[in-house]
Amino acid sequence: MLLGLELGTYLGATVIFTGVDEGYFDTSVAGTLAGRFFQPVNIIGLFLLPAASLVVSIWTRAGHLGKAGWVAFGFLQVSLLLILVELTVITPGISNLRESLGAEFGTVGNAPDDHPDRQQFGMLHGFSMIRGLVQLVTTMVAFMLVSLTWRDRD
Repeated sequence: MLLGLELGTYLGATVIFTGVDEGYFDTSVAGTLAGRFFQPVNIIGLFLLPAASLVVSIWTRAGHLGKAGWVAFGFLQVSLLLILVELTVITPGISNLRESLGAEFGTVGNAPDDHPDRQQFGMLHGFSMIRGLVQLVTTMVAFMLVSLTWRDRD
């Protein structure tokens, strides 16, 4: 269920924010929507991933998952670490840059491409996108390992 929730969230967001690339609405609006959307999803992940890690650990120790359980546990820890990086480094950095560029140019999109803050904003945005993709893949692999290697103990 957690995998379905995460997949639905990321795939739904991809469909919604594709409209930005097509020019259906302003990128500053998209950034605001994304921030309001992904922030709670990441905070929920801060609670769900440790719980999932605990369950996987218990099932592995009980002999239901074998060594693949510890691999899945490791993938869940990587996913949790990526959320922490997003919430403590990337999101505050993007917010600060958005605020400073907004005060100077109105929106990030109005700032010249060669402005250092705009370049740093783009870099952090790229890190955020890659981080989200890696988090999605690590969580998906963890849950696939659990579902594919489960065995009833005799």
